[in-house]
Amino acid sequence: MANPISVFPVFVKNEVYPNPATGPGRVVVGIDVTIEFLQITVAIAGSDNMSCSVTEENICRKRGDTWPFQITITDTDGVAIDITGDTFLLTVDPSPTPPDATNNLFQLAGVITDAPNGVVEFTLTPSQADQTPATYYYDVQQTEAVSGDIRTILQGEWEVRQDITK
Repeated sequence: MANPISVFPVFVKNEVYPNPATGPGRVVVGIDVTIEFLQITVAIAGSDNMSCSVTEENICRKRGDTWPFQITITDTDGVAIDITGDTFLLTVDPSPTPPDATNNLFQLAGVITDAPNGVVEFTLTPSQADQTPATYYYDVQQTEAVSGDIRTILQGEWEVRQDITK
């Protein structure tokens, strides 16, 4: 099953391109700016599924940008999974297969913003966002509150592109 990735809304001077699922957005007047909010939906099969499949999404960020992104945890039917008490860790590393945590660029705990609807958010600090432009690798692990089970739910390339403004 392909997992959707949604980027919404994108604001441009005097125009708006809203997320079709949420209806009209607002109009930014008098400035030229693009703001992107990244939301990734991760569908998780039941605990009896012993598959090693992990949702893969590549993320591209500008160096220094700290805007948050959200992950919504659903079952394979698209129904939100309650993540009350669970914990989430995002780890970024220069290697796709690091032998240990020695070279991790950073590790970031997710903040659950809507537990009943499976929403967790990650916001980088300025130092985490200030990485040398390159392609790195990341994954997100979920630790379930009740069972203590740890599951890698998301992985991919973490691309950092050079920004202009310093």
